[in-house]
Amino acid sequence: MVTTPRLPDGFAVQLDPRVHVDPQRRVLVGDAAPGVLARVNPAVSLLTRGRLVVCDERSAALARSLLEAGVAHPRPTSLPSHEDVTVVIGVRRDSADLDRLLRRLAGLRVIVVDDASAHPVRRAGVTVIRHDRPRGYSAARNTGLEAAATDFVAFFASDAVPERGWLELMLGHFTDPAVALVVPRVLTDTRSGGRLAGYERDCSFVDRGTHETTLRDNATVPYVSGVAMLVRRSAVRGFDESLRSAQGTELCRRLEREGWHLRYEPIARVTVAGSAGYGHWLRRNYSYGNGVGVVSARHPRHAAPLTAQPWAIGVCLLAALGGRRGLQCAALVATVETARAVAVDEDRQRDTLARNLSHQVSVAATQTVSAALRHYWPAAVLVSVVSRRARRALLVAMVADGLLDWSHRRSAEPDHPGPIGHVVLKRAEDVAFGTGLWAALVRTRSLGALNPLR
Repeated sequence: MVTTPRLPDGFAVQLDPRVHVDPQRRVLVGDAAPGVLARVNPAVSLLTRGRLVVCDERSAALARSLLEAGVAHPRPTSLPSHEDVTVVIGVRRDSADLDRLLRRLAGLRVIVVDDASAHPVRRAGVTVIRHDRPRGYSAARNTGLEAAATDFVAFFASDAVPERGWLELMLGHFTDPAVALVVPRVLTDTRSGGRLAGYERDCSFVDRGTHETTLRDNATVPYVSGVAMLVRRSAVRGFDESLRSAQGTELCRRLEREGWHLRYEPIARVTVAGSAGYGHWLRRNYSYGNGVGVVSARHPRHAAPLTAQPWAIGVCLLAALGGRRGLQCAALVATVETARAVAVDEDRQRDTLARNLSHQVSVAATQTVSAALRHYWPAAVLVSVVSRRARRALLVAMVADGLLDWSHRRSAEPDHPGPIGHVVLKRAEDVAFGTGLWAALVRTRSLGALNPLR
């Protein structure tokens, strides 16, 4: 395990805008870390307009506790030099995509690892290392990692295109000596047009959203894309060459287990090519689900489908499946939990308590529906065959979840599908992901990805 080092003087943190501070100076965590009430020590008075600058041991300890609780984000005032970075690109074949990427990386040290492509890759101004036989994507990255001599190494897929300023935004996080890996936001190139392109642009699985956060298992961003990442070379021993997908996610879980901190920086953006048709898109989502299942077999705490409070999940299930008696039982459970929360902290204000409890139920409802339609869909379909009430609940969930997702994600672009098209694509995406997940469970003989209580 890595011992968490002290943050340097001058390092600053800023409270997440979704976090509220109640009158007793307790930090109430909203969407930044669902269902958790994080308490900080009296030094919270050091915060000025939600910002804290490290200047001594006391402020350093508070800043670290806020970062680890997921309620604040780093605001470094300095960053390492570009000279300390090497970019590694693994390629299976030569293409115009590689040239486009290299133009965006002008001025940086670049290593291209040619994984025994049919036509050897040759480029002026970069280091090219060629494998004599195909060894796979992870092996290509490991070859580049071993050849790099700088403190930091960036990995890119050959079809990725980073936007201007990506390196500065990501490098700043390494001012924190506990950070081992930073990933950018990954967007989908939709120049091909069409309804599928519009859906991928707004709902891509690899796009983890606009909120910066700590990458942590069972947090708001448990999955990452291996399309692009920046790592501290001394912390990374390499990618798992036995995996065919989810190599980046597996690396994150390994680093997290060793005690390193990982960050998601959405202002740094990278674009990748969209799917080449519906078949390719379904295979991609199958691969994503398969990767989650494989990683969960190796790291049992990875990406639990349900991370909300058990009592809140119980309330949702009782209300959805239990009929009138179920609603009564759900109300009873909610009442008992409210009484327990009041007994634990009698001086907490009622509006703060009500907001926290209602938020936990909302998170539980969202997660329960999502898990039933994605992770557990074979079991949900089986139950609905023998239970009319379950069948009705499943059909309502399929439509309501899709429409709610459409209302949140739809854009002003004309190519985004309408509500019916969105619901159909959302359900097809879930089925493909869930099928890949269950295929991995059969192959690994592990039910880790379906375990809701981790």
